[in-house]
Amino acid sequence: MKKTVSALTALVLFAGVAAGCGNNATNQSSTSSANGNEEQVTLKYWMYQTDPFINANKKLIADYEKAHPNVKIDIESFPWDDYVQKIQAAYIGNEAPDIAQVFGSWVPALSKAGLLAEVPNKDKYDAELYPAALGAYELNGKLYGVPGEFNLENGGILVNTKLYKEASDPTTWDQLMATAKKLTVYENDAPKIFGFDFYGDSVTFLFLSLILQQGGKYWTDDNMVDFNTPEAAKALQTVVDIKTKEKIADLSRTTYSYEDTFKGDTAMTFVGPWVNALGKDYQTTDFKYIKMPSFTGTSDAFAAESGWGEIVSESSEHKDVALDFLQFITNEENSRYWNATSSTIPAYKAVAEDPEYLSQNPALKPSLEDLKNGTWIGPIENRDFFFKQIYDNYEKAVKVGAPVDLVLKDAQQAINDMLTKERSK
Repeated sequence: MKKTVSALTALVLFAGVAAGCGNNATNQSSTSSANGNEEQVTLKYWMYQTDPFINANKKLIADYEKAHPNVKIDIESFPWDDYVQKIQAAYIGNEAPDIAQVFGSWVPALSKAGLLAEVPNKDKYDAELYPAALGAYELNGKLYGVPGEFNLENGGILVNTKLYKEASDPTTWDQLMATAKKLTVYENDAPKIFGFDFYGDSVTFLFLSLILQQGGKYWTDDNMVDFNTPEAAKALQTVVDIKTKEKIADLSRTTYSYEDTFKGDTAMTFVGPWVNALGKDYQTTDFKYIKMPSFTGTSDAFAAESGWGEIVSESSEHKDVALDFLQFITNEENSRYWNATSSTIPAYKAVAEDPEYLSQNPALKPSLEDLKNGTWIGPIENRDFFFKQIYDNYEKAVKVGAPVDLVLKDAQQAINDMLTKERSK
């Protein structure tokens, strides 16, 4: 019981802010039949309360119920903070829903505690989905859920087209820096417009991508963090220099830079493609989303968290039916519908690489082309702590001039202490 409670307590810490339909159900269960004479089954399905997700799920549930007249699926949806707490309490109290749509970073704690049902046909999912999307749903060679999206925070830059109108899209890192300098405006030695910026989680994603693009890695063979490498030092120094040496970014930023790009105060922002949907909130169409140039010119590698997906409780009284529904809602055709309706990035390779899908979502072109370069961020255990240590130590280098090698050492030590503690529970 101690292991279960500890793992679910960790779940709350993992919860960082985090993105045509067929009726062909896979693996018909023994409870389903056209004549509806079998046992009547009601499944409890929990999900995050957001209209795009709810609308997509309702359609898929209706399709499944039509094909399985003896099955009824009851949806309950919760706001973000309530949902995290509900999931934690439900699993600790052995009252988990049959099926839940959860964020990927919540899954490892549940699977390690033995609380999730194994999903069959792992080889099929391995072949058809991107590894970065699947990562958090896998444990010891088994699959404990299926992602509905590729949670992407890399690969693109939001551009304010009014500020950018005389610039051409950079295709190399040097061109990116040169363009950012050209677009940075100072008046009386005070910054008026920044050329290129980032904030929050983007710092961690940028840092990790620069390590990977140099051919480096940040995990040891025993899954501890290693920032004591030339690649990590160069990556963080580059990120710090953008703020301190290049003077193209806001040194004291405390708000998301994409907001200033929409407002016209920052020309370019490193941010995930989800930002494309926010232009309407700022009542502007003066923006576009372009590809982020490679740091080295030879690699576009990046790290990604696993995003929203489906899990089934190991203790469900109707586990076989719940797993059948999971495989239905996450098959390629239904995933295509779910991605289109929920404005999420596909986890299926065939969907993301389909020219028709790209023609329907032209703003996603830089992102869809980049998915093959993604790798799972890894077993970070406590998501918020991992990101905070990298960000806080980056800020020490930016704001007080702490040496990069020192802040990397501090971040590595703090994260590895956390990993050891979490894995001992």
